[in-house]
Amino acid sequence: RGGGGRCEGTYFDDVRVTRARSEDYVMSLRRGTRDVLGHVDMHAVAGLAGVLVGNVQAPEDDSVKTLISTDNGNEWRPIHPPKNSKECVARSKGWVTKTGHACSLQLQGGHKNKGVPTKWEARQHREVERRWGPVLSSATAVGVMLAVGNVGERLRSRDGELSTFVSRDGGESWAVVGEGSSQYDVGDQGTLILSARNRVPTSDVRFSVDGGVSFRECSFTSSSSSLEVADILSDPATSSSNFIMHGARKGSSSSSSAVYSFDFSMMLDRNCADADMAGDSGSDFEVWRPSSKSGTGCELGRQVDFLRRKPSARCLVGPKKLPTTLERNCECRESDYECDFCYERLGEAEAAARNQTVGACSYVCQGEEHAVPEDCRGTYLRSRGYRIIEGDTCQGGLEMGPRRFECPLKRSIAASNPQGGGVSWGDTARGIDFSAIAMWGLYASGGLVLLW
Repeated sequence: RGGGGRCEGTYFDDVRVTRARSEDYVMSLRRGTRDVLGHVDMHAVAGLAGVLVGNVQAPEDDSVKTLISTDNGNEWRPIHPPKNSKECVARSKGWVTKTGHACSLQLQGGHKNKGVPTKWEARQHREVERRWGPVLSSATAVGVMLAVGNVGERLRSRDGELSTFVSRDGGESWAVVGEGSSQYDVGDQGTLILSARNRVPTSDVRFSVDGGVSFRECSFTSSSSSLEVADILSDPATSSSNFIMHGARKGSSSSSSAVYSFDFSMMLDRNCADADMAGDSGSDFEVWRPSSKSGTGCELGRQVDFLRRKPSARCLVGPKKLPTTLERNCECRESDYECDFCYERLGEAEAAARNQTVGACSYVCQGEEHAVPEDCRGTYLRSRGYRIIEGDTCQGGLEMGPRRFECPLKRSIAASNPQGGGVSWGDTARGIDFSAIAMWGLYASGGLVLLW
């Protein structure tokens, strides 16, 4: 990151990305927000390559807004609000508030990483997610996401202004789970979800047995001994039907820690079957293909189909590994390219402030854009301002990558004339094929110059 600053307790930095084993960083997200410990409000959606969710601080009013990218941070856009949102109205140019301002879904930062956490992730969990429910995704529950936020022009920071949201398609569309901030987790490869309020004492939980399509609410204790929920956990592999919820129980005179266990196996009393017939009416499984901005189903240069349980099937997936099928690599399109090192997408100030792509990739570094390497031998690559996005597997189609050129010819031998005069002459033309030239003689001032 670079170019950071601070405004009213919110820190922000420009986020740059690089390829593996490369030092050529390119701009990805301007004014990305972070906390004082350095935790950046950016979440890589597990199981879906290239899908990122990040928060930025708008320079015009210092408000925090949430953006989503489906191509590894090459292009960003606001998150579509739930279709039944009362705060936003659909217009031809997008969602707007009742007062005509841009309207989208804003999400609180923080992450909940499934699996054994590293020291950094554990510290991040303690410091960031204690306040609000985190952005949650899992590689074994592909497409399912949970987060806390609000619908409107900017991100809010009071529990009464926030709600809990769920997505079943990797952040493309969202629905409301309930009011207020919550803790939550997913089980049985995304078919089970358990959620409970975490900013106020509660005696109720919300749960889903159809992967987030619908939620039900039930009481786990009496209102007089409600729980201040600290966290909800399922197994790291997201394959169990059991959940554990822990927190502080508030009584009439004192408080104590409490742990509750939830088991959904009684509600789903059979194992799912016929995964190899996914999509068939007799199978418990369906085939899901993530949508793409191009409408072709191609993202990062390929189409990928995922198997998951049908929402209507009342069965347990269990620990079995569901296969993913790589349908095919797609032809390269403009959306498969990002700006190369020393290039950025430049446009109107408002577009830059909102991290929206306007115009082509333009050269921004000092020095000559197409300078020939000083140690050039044989051939060299000249950038056209674009490179294939890291992880993109497209083949054929549009070619926008670097071009190969022959190194300039700069050899000369000068024969001095008897009077001591001599001539030196060199050719610096580029891209010219000199293989057909055997010898060229030039007489000047009584001297002979040979070039080859």
